[in-house]
Amino acid sequence: MRTVAQHDEPTIGPGIEVVGRIAREAAYRALAANTKRATYFRLRQRLVKQGRAATCLAATDKMRIALKVYAGGGERTLHAHPHEDHTFIVLHGKVRFFDRAGRSIVLAAHRGLLIPRGVHYRFDIVTRAPAVMLRIGAQYAHDENRKRPARTKKRVKVIFANRYFE
Repeated sequence: MRTVAQHDEPTIGPGIEVVGRIAREAAYRALAANTKRATYFRLRQRLVKQGRAATCLAATDKMRIALKVYAGGGERTLHAHPHEDHTFIVLHGKVRFFDRAGRSIVLAAHRGLLIPRGVHYRFDIVTRAPAVMLRIGAQYAHDENRKRPARTKKRVKVIFANRYFE
C-alpha cells in the first residue's frame, strides 16, 4: 500500500460564489492559478429565489467546473461555445435543452448532456423549484479579446434564499 506524501494531498477548494460573467472569469483565473495539486471541492450552492448564480468549484488552464443554480428562465438565447466542449449534469429540478433545429430533451436529476464545441444550444428551467446543475467545460483555446454580443435585455436581479443545495 502506497502512502500519500504531503505534496500529493489534494488542496481543498473554497468554491467562489459569483454573479455575472466578469466575476466568474476572475474566479476561474484565481482557481486555475494553483493547479499543481489535486483540488477537492464540495457541491454546495446557495439557492436563489430570483435570477441565477454559480459557484466556481475548481479550474485549470483547460478545464472549469461550476455548480449553477437557476430560479427560473435558463439560458434562452441560442448560442455556442466555439472553443469549449462542456457538459451539464442536472442535480435538482428539470431542464429542457434545445438544439439549433428546435429539437428538445428534458433532463431530470442525475441526467446529463455533453455539448461539443461549436454546437448551438439553449435551455429553459421547467420546474418551479430552483434547478441546480453541475457544469464542466474543457477549453481548447481562449480568446480574451473576442467581442461578446451586446445584451438585448436587462439582467434579472439575483435574490438569494436562506437555503443551500448540498
